[in-house]
Amino acid sequence: MTIQEVISQFNTTPFIFAGSGMTRRYYGLPDWKGLLTVFAEKINDDEFAYRSYENQATYVTDSGDKMSIIASLIEKDYNKAWFENWSGVRSNEAFVTEAVTKGTSPFKAEICAYISEKSSVLKKYEDEIQKLKKYLRKILRV
Repeated sequence: MTIQEVISQFNTTPFIFAGSGMTRRYYGLPDWKGLLTVFAEKINDDEFAYRSYENQATYVTDSGDKMSIIASLIEKDYNKAWFENWSGVRSNEAFVTEAVTKGTSPFKAEICAYISEKSSVLKKYEDEIQKLKKYLRKILRV
C-alpha cells in the first residue's frame, strides 16, 4: 500500500509532526530544555538558573513529567518578573502586550515572540528545505 492510499483513507487531513530535531537543524532553535534555559536565565542571570528549577521540580514530583513541572516553576517566576517589568524580561512586541491584555500568560506570549523572532531558515539548509518541501508535496499530493 502506498502512502497516498493510506492517506486517502483518513477522515481528516493528515498532520505531520516534526519533533524538535527539525527546528534545531533548520532554524537553529533550542529544544524544550534549551528554550526553558533561555527563559530561566532571563529572570536569573546565572549559569545554574535552569538547574535550580530542575532541582525544585524533584521535590514536587517523582513522576516522569518533570519537564512540565520545571516549565510551570519558570512560568510562575517569569510572569511575576514580567508584570513587575524587570529589565530584559519584557519584549517590545505589540502582539505580546495584546495577548497578555487578553489573558495569555506573559511566559507563553514571550516564548511565542522568541520563536517568531528566531525562526528563519539557516542559509546552509535552504536547498535541503526546498527539496524536503518538494518531496512532501509529491507524497502528499498537495
